[in-house]
Amino acid sequence: MPTKQRKSLQIRLNLHQKAEILRKLDEGIHGNRLALDYNASKAAISKIKKKRHANFKKRFGVRHLKICGEILSSDKSGITPFIHNLRAKMNEMEISDMQLYNADESGLFYRFLPNKTFVAANEKTAPGRKIAKDRITVMLCANADGSHKLKPLIIGKSANPRCFKGFENPLEYANSQKSWMNSELFFPWFHHSFINQVRKFSAENNLPTRALLLIDNCTAHKPIDKLQSDDGNIAAMLLPPNVTAVLQPMDQNPIRLVKLEYRVKLLWNIVAQENILVENILKGHSIRDATLLLKLAWDELPRAVLIKAWKNIKQWDNDQYDSEDEIPLLTLIRSNSSHDDTLREVQSLLSKVGGVDVSSEDIENWNDDQNTEDDEDFEVSDNEDEEPVAEEDMQQQKVSFSEAVECINTLIKWYENNNDANQISHLINMRTKIVRSYYTKEKKQTSLDRFFKPALAN
Repeated sequence: MPTKQRKSLQIRLNLHQKAEILRKLDEGIHGNRLALDYNASKAAISKIKKKRHANFKKRFGVRHLKICGEILSSDKSGITPFIHNLRAKMNEMEISDMQLYNADESGLFYRFLPNKTFVAANEKTAPGRKIAKDRITVMLCANADGSHKLKPLIIGKSANPRCFKGFENPLEYANSQKSWMNSELFFPWFHHSFINQVRKFSAENNLPTRALLLIDNCTAHKPIDKLQSDDGNIAAMLLPPNVTAVLQPMDQNPIRLVKLEYRVKLLWNIVAQENILVENILKGHSIRDATLLLKLAWDELPRAVLIKAWKNIKQWDNDQYDSEDEIPLLTLIRSNSSHDDTLREVQSLLSKVGGVDVSSEDIENWNDDQNTEDDEDFEVSDNEDEEPVAEEDMQQQKVSFSEAVECINTLIKWYENNNDANQISHLINMRTKIVRSYYTKEKKQTSLDRFFKPALAN
């Protein structure tokens, strides 16, 4: 149905319907689903939600409120049949955990710092930085035993971001109008990227070239029968509707921890430039910079986290589950000493950057990127026309060969003063590669110049 015709058929909601919508929102039902059920616009649902929040905050003197309850909307009745079908499918395909994969997407405000604290309504302003809600979508994919991490896919709004000029992207990049995943992006990724990476991994590990990819039940992943290799040995399988919070491995913790580690690296990047205004650092933080930080965060994600993310699928029995998606981020990371260190690191960095104390709940809200679920609540501005500052900064920061070597020499001296042999070895290797590369190129150019002899004068 054309958009204008569909809008003309939308009804005006009465008080009873609005009350039902508020109740269902509290139960965790998504606003997009309610818009369809009540034949209303997404903006109308969002307006009801905002007005309720405003009334609540006015009554109780709170200026920021987060309501979550994804687990409440999970349809656990369909999980047991799915588990049986999955096990039967794995037996039929004769695949192991190394050949069972999951991929999932998540929105990321890639240069966003917390701008709100829970404060009383009589306080007119809250300390913080200007919100920069520039969003990308990140899709992570790995197998069930954590031995194969595929290249993450980044989805932005611009087809050719200026910051990518001359950039050898270590990840994969695609674009869509709202920087969300859609079937036009997912199907080519499956057939050209996923299948090729699986085949390469299978060959390297002496595995039969067979694999099964589990994906959630959204329109971008349909029709499912089109998601298979020509020989049918690599295929996809849909999870049941509304069970992401319970079953989807990537949604159990890997995505949350990768995003948290990304933000740690972003904060350290800000701290390292203490003589530059935070707003200017964030303005210059491009999708290219975000890509590099995400690669590091994904590479550093422990294999144990990926393995544990499949626990609910592997151990499901008679509708029993233990979903860590219900556990607050604070509890999750405190169950592991390294993650506990990460929390304290984030709190310390946010305090250093913003000059305010930040609670664990604030960090969880920040890391969840909750607003990414509602496209009408913000504007996306990651297109190429809005990144001139970042491009100019990159053009001004060209470094010569001698300057680069001198910087490494200075770092080596600094680590020598601190008796860090490991970092010294790493820097020496880095310097060797830079010097070798430079003189190899210079030698080739010299050889070409000598090959073409100047013409003799008559």
